[in-house]
Amino acid sequence: MSNNRGALPRSRGRGSFVVPSLVMDRNPDLHHAPPVIRPIESAGMGALVAHLEDQLKDNGQNGTPLFQPQSRHAPWADPEKLALFRLGLDTPVGEPKWRRAWGAFDPRGDLVGHIDLRAHFEPCTAHRAVLGMGIQRAHRGRGLGRALVEFVTSWALRETALEWIDLEFLAGNGPAERLYRSAGFEEVVTIPDMFRVDGQSIHNVLMTKRLRGSGGERQSRPGRSA
Repeated sequence: MSNNRGALPRSRGRGSFVVPSLVMDRNPDLHHAPPVIRPIESAGMGALVAHLEDQLKDNGQNGTPLFQPQSRHAPWADPEKLALFRLGLDTPVGEPKWRRAWGAFDPRGDLVGHIDLRAHFEPCTAHRAVLGMGIQRAHRGRGLGRALVEFVTSWALRETALEWIDLEFLAGNGPAERLYRSAGFEEVVTIPDMFRVDGQSIHNVLMTKRLRGSGGERQSRPGRSA
């Protein structure tokens, strides 16, 4: 595994990292202190659930693109999703259904963004992971998403043998596409008419980023400046 730590933010205590100053400079609401990224454990999922439910209030509404393939009025936190998420956090990396999540917390301790990696559901895919993320509305467009993607990429290179990170997003979500392309993800395919949400046809975009070759050598290329 690679031991490259160059892209990691500064450390603040065990398992916590300070978001680079570029985010602080773009966000006057942070009161001159950048967010801190730290792991989210299964026992502390309450804040994450509240964060995700609040995010879904913007799903395809208030000028925000549709970012979840579900009705604009559907809740996220059903028991099956919560149980699967919690199970993944308690599962060792590399085993079926594993998941790891991190939150970006502001100086008041509020969760303002999250990112997670999980196993693919399909068998024989242990060399790949799926990325998901979300930013609280007041902190979007200020560099926090890019910092989270760089953080989790560095973690995967340092702590795992993963070779690829995959993701998907709904076509028409321009901010998401710009973020992922700037972080080095490349489009694999767009599946037309993948979803029908509230009577609307939605295409689904699949992207991937190679972290290293099958022999372990790092192959990810730096993303362009956001």
